[in-house]
Amino acid sequence: MNKSFEPQPNPPGRETDPGSRAVLFTGASIIFSCIFTGYGVMTLASGKANVWGIALALVAVTYGLYGLAILVYAYQKRGRKPVLAIQIGAVGFLIAYVFIVTMNSPMVSSLGTGLLVAIGLWCNWIAVVKIVKKPPTAVTRKV
Repeated sequence: MNKSFEPQPNPPGRETDPGSRAVLFTGASIIFSCIFTGYGVMTLASGKANVWGIALALVAVTYGLYGLAILVYAYQKRGRKPVLAIQIGAVGFLIAYVFIVTMNSPMVSSLGTGLLVAIGLWCNWIAVVKIVKKPPTAVTRKV
């Protein structure tokens, strides 16, 4: 029962088959990134948002596009950098989201909205981890 605890690498070692979960989380990550981007674009296009609403829209558009870019980067490069990048991006978005929502008192903030944002950030992070753990395919394998 005396097991030595070794630190786990970030990301964990490659799996031979991460299963359909990699595809599931990648699809969910793309959908959530499109939701973030779509929300931001629609808010900016409406022209009726106050300063904090515009700030939240800009942050949402930035994170949506950032999440898609990191997903593509993780698929091409693999390794620790994409996982660290998505973690830093998610924490930055969460800090900006909480700051903007608390500074804008008229903005209606519910538990459901915060939960949706948290699920989106989590799906993006898990998708990048699953892509990094997946072995390269014949298309991405370097000859």
